[in-house]
This record gives sequence, C-alpha cells and structure tokens, in this order.
Amino acid sequence: MFALEVEAGDLIRVPRGTHHWFDLCGEKRIRAIRLFQDQSGWTPHYTESGEDAKFQPLCFGPAYIPAARVDPGVRV
Repeated sequence: MFALEVEAGDLIRVPRGTHHWFDLCGEKRIRAIRLFQDQSGWTPHYTESGEDAKFQPLCFGPAYIPAARVDPGVRV
C-alpha cells in the first residue's frame, strides 16, 4: 500500500489492472481529471475484498498535525 499527499497541479498515474482506492480524509475535496484509452476504463470494478478497511487513512496538512507542545522551562 502507498499513501501520498497531492497538491494542486500534481499528476498521479495508476497503472491498468492495479487495485486502488482513494481516501479524501476530512476535507473530502479534490478535483480530478481521469484519462482512459477507451470508455471501458470509466467502469469501476469493486472487489468487495475489504482490503481498504485494514488501513487507517493517512491524512496530511495543518488540520491533521497536532500542535507543538512547548515546555516553558526550555530556553532556545
């Protein structure tokens, strides 16, 4: 399994025949353009394997990074 963070302008390629899923975390916002060589690529093939349930979504960004704890007794 791979987890990656995408930003505006990023392009990812999922090779044909690769089982995959996307988790958009809390924001649930993404704009995507899907490109296929023929119309059969637009048809999803759900595996019902439950494989996705084995993984906790890996969410990046400020909304998911805990605030830094600062010890007032430490001088920098």
